Amino acid sequence: MSTTKVIFIKIGKYIGTTIIALLAFMCIAPLIFEDKLNEKIKKVANQKLNAKLDYSKSNISFFTHFPSLTVSLENFSLNGSKPLIMKN
Repeated sequence: MSTTKVIFIKIGKYIGTTIIALLAFMCIAPLIFEDKLNEKIKKVANQKLNAKLDYSKSNISFFTHFPSLTVSLENFSLNGSKPLIMKN
């Protein structure tokens, strides 16, 4: 084989390996950090809102709306929020 072909094959292998590693990380990271993310979501939401936010489970995925990180909350409840008053 020519040296150019060998170089392209090596570059292809490195790019392929990098893409596979990134996709694997995007699959595994939400599972590894699920508890920390749940804590952080509840903490920040309860600090920023004038209400109590609670949910039973969250589903975190990069692939629902790729490449954005998507968070879905199950059994979502928001207690104590004030109604929005519209002025004319």
